[in-house]
Amino acid sequence: MYLTLRIIRAVIGIVAAFQFFGTARFIRTELIESHINSDSLILLALRLIILAVSGGAFLGLRKFINHLHTNKLNTPHPALNKPWAL
Repeated sequence: MYLTLRIIRAVIGIVAAFQFFGTARFIRTELIESHINSDSLILLALRLIILAVSGGAFLGLRKFINHLHTNKLNTPHPALNKPWAL
């Protein structure tokens, strides 16, 4: 069960990373080219929403896995000692 949750967490983490770097690249190119219009603002808002949801899910799954492991074995999951560990 922990392996499945950790795989899901890894996939969500990859989505969050792609959104972070994609949003940074999007902002950089839009600001340099000055093609800011309503469509680009909507796309930016959508990217930021996806980034917030996937980042929150990534960090929330760590807490959930540690909660399940603590309830079962009275200790946090050993592979999740660091916040960015998968």
